[in-house]
Amino acid sequence: MAILGSALWDFAFKPLVLWLGEQLAFLTNLGSTALSDAMYREIAKGNYERVSLIVFQLLLGFFVGIILVAVTMRRRRDKKRANDLEVPHKPNMKKSLAIALLLVISGILFLQSVRTSYVVRAANHLEQLQAIIAPYITAEQRIEIKSRIAQIQSKSDYEAIVNEVASAIHNRHLVMPTFDPLR
Repeated sequence: MAILGSALWDFAFKPLVLWLGEQLAFLTNLGSTALSDAMYREIAKGNYERVSLIVFQLLLGFFVGIILVAVTMRRRRDKKRANDLEVPHKPNMKKSLAIALLLVISGILFLQSVRTSYVVRAANHLEQLQAIIAPYITAEQRIEIKSRIAQIQSKSDYEAIVNEVASAIHNRHLVMPTFDPLR
């Protein structure tokens, strides 16, 4: 049964999960090659303090959420008052526009947090690959890999470096960590 589960994972679910991760990355970049390349340039910077950015996004999202709840509660209260007074309820265009704007801002914050999460995981994956292969390559090769990583400009640059280092890890029969974009 374990063999069947493993085969099912390798041939059906793993490709689906990886495809979903690619689609999620595509969605966070709104299909833009420029935004995608910018994301990989962020990866090239390695790990810097992104936690403060995430905390800021969460606080901003929390603030937007509180406003949405307040607006929704007020609309319900106004509608209830109008029903109690038997006055026809007129939709308020300003309130509707404010709610739409808050929903758009919330959506942008969500996509940005997904994007930041992907960048952090991808940068960590590169660092882990470097740490795994480091004892088996020369100091010059380590410096060259770091230099190439610092020069990443696109997804193809990122994939070329990952594939090269992964190949070196595989050739030495070392443990190759997986990079799951959905984690």
